[in-house]
Amino acid sequence: GLFAGYGATFIRDAPFAGIYLFFYEGFKSWANEYSSMHYKPVANALINLGSGVTAGIAATCITQPFDMLKTRMQLKPTIYKNLVQSARKVYMYFCSFSFSFTMSNKALVIVASTTKENQVEIDIKSIYDPNYLKYRGVPKGLLPVSGKPALSWLYEDLKGLFEKVFIVTDAYNEGVFRDVAFVKRVKLLEQDVVITFPSVLWDSDLNNELFRSSSFTLYTSDTNMPIAYGLSCEEIAHLEELDKWSPKMTIPVPNGRLVAYANPDISFQEYLDHWQDCLRDRLRIDTSHLQTNPIHQRAYARVGLMGNPSDGFFGKTMSLLISNFWAEVTLIPNRPEELETITILPNPVSDPHSFLSMACLAGVSEIDGYETGDRLLQACCKVFYRHCQAQKIPINTEQGFTVLFETNIPRQVGLAGSSAIITALWKALMVFYGVTEKQIPLELQASLVLKVEQDELGIAAGLQDRVIQSFGGLVYMDFNKEHMEKHGYGKYERLDVSLLPKMWLAYVADPEDSGKVHSTVKQRFLNGDQEIIKAMQKFASFTDQARYALETHNHQSFAQLMSANFDLRRQVYGDAVVGAPNLRMIELARQHNCAAKFPGSGGAVIGMWNGQDKSTEEKDLLNLRFALEREGFVFMILLPKVYE
Repeated sequence: GLFAGYGATFIRDAPFAGIYLFFYEGFKSWANEYSSMHYKPVANALINLGSGVTAGIAATCITQPFDMLKTRMQLKPTIYKNLVQSARKVYMYFCSFSFSFTMSNKALVIVASTTKENQVEIDIKSIYDPNYLKYRGVPKGLLPVSGKPALSWLYEDLKGLFEKVFIVTDAYNEGVFRDVAFVKRVKLLEQDVVITFPSVLWDSDLNNELFRSSSFTLYTSDTNMPIAYGLSCEEIAHLEELDKWSPKMTIPVPNGRLVAYANPDISFQEYLDHWQDCLRDRLRIDTSHLQTNPIHQRAYARVGLMGNPSDGFFGKTMSLLISNFWAEVTLIPNRPEELETITILPNPVSDPHSFLSMACLAGVSEIDGYETGDRLLQACCKVFYRHCQAQKIPINTEQGFTVLFETNIPRQVGLAGSSAIITALWKALMVFYGVTEKQIPLELQASLVLKVEQDELGIAAGLQDRVIQSFGGLVYMDFNKEHMEKHGYGKYERLDVSLLPKMWLAYVADPEDSGKVHSTVKQRFLNGDQEIIKAMQKFASFTDQARYALETHNHQSFAQLMSANFDLRRQVYGDAVVGAPNLRMIELARQHNCAAKFPGSGGAVIGMWNGQDKSTEEKDLLNLRFALEREGFVFMILLPKVYE
């Protein structure tokens, strides 16, 4: 009602009024006396104004602690219940900072090893509700409490009070003191130690208790459950021989504290009812800067027009982005209560984790294999975060997100489907974290996306795919070795898409992993095989000739170069690697007055009409389409994609 918080207001305003009156009358009396004694007449209005200002400043400064207590009591009445309790709580909180300076020579050891399950962990194992299966096998200290594990709360609350903090997990479970002895041996501890456990939710009121003695046990008074131990450096020195330990001080903790969460008898239902959201009031997130709208970013499939696969061998290539196929990433910002958690959702179509039947599972596995797109998203997030750290690009990770992808790019046919997913997420991350192209230029973005695949996931690949997916349109690429080693990327030039003839694409219905095609040739190149080195130089020369052919509108020359590019690739890799289906698509293309080559690593071909009589072009392409479709291939006309 209107009088809510009356007591808290009285606590501050009553002292303020009294102190104000005291200083006002005192200063006014002194000013009048001074004026009369020194024969310096001063207007009463000026004396009153000066007295009021002085009294106001004095009263405000003196009653500031009361004002702080009043505000806390009004905003959080369930925590700050009365003047005495509030004063004590605030005093204990700020005392912790002084202890952090005067007592920081102690080390904190959080022992995460355990020999006995908690009741909440036992309960979880007997629950088969799909909503709670995500908690199965999760230790109590890692169960979410108001958005993050109890262990995270504990670490954040105590890390500032200690010089060193160690979290110990021990598969042998030989006991708390054996774990501390292990830390002493490995980290050469020579200082007093405080020991606690990951399932303890810390209360700042207890900070003082950790420094009252070097040897103590801190326990709950209602259950006699230890929540912290203190060991002196002398006691730690003899832990290996210690069979029994008696602390110099035992310190009881009053009932009703947060540390009661450590009680091993708490059930899963009690966790859900009371503890799961018990620290909601401690979430100090400024929601004014949080994002709420989902972010959608697409990256498109690409076709290598010329010079591939020399992009991975310091060569030159020409590539085209197409709008026929794409991958789209949706990044959904977390709500405030979800904090900084990152969730990767599987795509139910592209990467299903649920199947209609065992037969369906087997069929999907045979077609798509076992390497899902989730790994692409996870690796991309890691590389993005580490790059921003290394380059000191400021990003606010206080708000997390949920991310998922969808794609219609045919798998394993060399159309850069994997890099499209990564590129789309990279763009979404830049938007979400407010990173600009000035901070991460397009050239560098392409190299970092390649790093995701090559370094993190071991996928054989070159820069071409990532460059064209970053730049869009038609791009000429020069991967000069000296330039690459100096800058980490090549020289890239956008070309006019309108210079291209009509292009078509065909691909197989039952492909194999395109990333496997490069493996042996790459190793031969690294070993200095002159045949491979000269072949890559020739691929690069095809690119220069193809650029000239386009710029001079010589499509016939461009078609001849496409055929030469494929013939050289077949010579280098051999028919066994090129594969019978790919050879058959090339053969059908040539039978219908078309030139064709690989757009990527295999599984698809791109081509253009190369006949003599222009009037037969449409008929030749239609007959080619029918011939390809009869043998189980897919045919389509390419639609270039230029970024606006």
